[in-house]
Amino acid sequence: MKVLTVRNVHEALPKGIELLTTKGVRRESRNGPVLVAPWPVVTEYLHPTERVVFWDARDVNVAFLIAEALWMLAGRNDVGFLARYVKDFGRYSDDGTTLHGAYGYRWRHAKSGIWPNGYDQLTVIAERLKVDPTDRRCVLAMWQPDDLITDSKDLPCNDTVTFQRQDDGSLDMTVFCRSNDIIWGAYFANAFHFSVLHEYMAARIGCAVGIYRQISVNYHAYLSTLEPLQLAPWMQHNPYSDGWVSPIPMVERDTPIDLEVREVIRCVEQDFPYDPDLRRIPLQPFFEDAFNVLYAHRVYTSKPYVPKNERILKALLSLGDSSNDWTVAMRLWLQRRKD
Repeated sequence: MKVLTVRNVHEALPKGIELLTTKGVRRESRNGPVLVAPWPVVTEYLHPTERVVFWDARDVNVAFLIAEALWMLAGRNDVGFLARYVKDFGRYSDDGTTLHGAYGYRWRHAKSGIWPNGYDQLTVIAERLKVDPTDRRCVLAMWQPDDLITDSKDLPCNDTVTFQRQDDGSLDMTVFCRSNDIIWGAYFANAFHFSVLHEYMAARIGCAVGIYRQISVNYHAYLSTLEPLQLAPWMQHNPYSDGWVSPIPMVERDTPIDLEVREVIRCVEQDFPYDPDLRRIPLQPFFEDAFNVLYAHRVYTSKPYVPKNERILKALLSLGDSSNDWTVAMRLWLQRRKD
C-alpha cells in the first residue's frame, strides 16, 4: 500500500499522475487502456476544505462540483438537476430519470429491516458523535448487498465512510473506494464532494474538520485522459499555501444547514433571471458563495442567443471580486472560455 500525504487536492493531482506514470501497470479495459497502481493507494488530505484543483490543464468546472455536492447533501437522486451542468449525465441512468447509485440518496434514505421506510444516516451519525465523541461505530454505508447482483449503469465506487473524533475533538473521515479513476474521481469529484460532506458533518457535530483519508483499492487512470495531462507544465506553486485563495468555512447557526442547502437548490431552479426578493432565508457566506457561482454559470448558459463573450462578461461581473476559492475558480473557468 502506498500513502500520499498532501496538503490538498491541488497538490495531490500531479503527485498521483507521477505515481501512475512511474509505477502503474498497463491493462486493457472496456473503456480502453488504463494504468493501474500495483497496490491500494491512500490519499491523506491535511487541509481537506481546500478542495479545488487550480491547474489550467484540468479546466475544472467548479459550478458542476458545487451543484453535485449540494444535490448529494439534499439526498436527491434525480438526473434533471445535474443535467444543467453535464448535458449527457443521463447516460448513467437506467430509467432516464434517476440514478441507482446516488450517494446522497443512500446517505439520507437508507433502508433496513428496522426502518423499511428509510432513515437519515447523516443525522444518526452526527447525533451519536455529539453524545459520545469516542464512538467508533459511525459507519456511513453506500454500497448495498443487492448491488452485488444488480445490473445497473450506476453502482457506487465509493462504498463506505467512517467518522471518528480525535483527542482534540476534531473529526477525521476515511472513505473506502473499490475503484478510483484519479482524473475524474479521486482528484476531481471525490475530493470535492466528500470534503463537503466532511465539513458538513463537523459543522453539525460542532467540531473542527480533521484529516480526510481516501483509500483507493483500484487506483487508476485511462490513458486517453492521462496522456494530455502528462504534457502539462505543472507549476510548483499552490494557490492556497501562497495565500492567493482561501475557502469560506461552513458553520452551524440558528438556521439549520439542511434548510440552506435546499434554499440554494430552490433558488437555482427558479426561473431565470433570479429574483432575490424571493429568497426565503438568509444564507451563511459558504452557501451564498455557492449560489453566486451557480448563478454565474446560469448567466453563462441561459442566453444562447446573446454573443458568448457578452454572456461571459456578465457572468464575471455577477461573481464580484471575492478571493474565495470557488469564486476564483469559476472566474478562471469563464476566462478560459473567453480566451
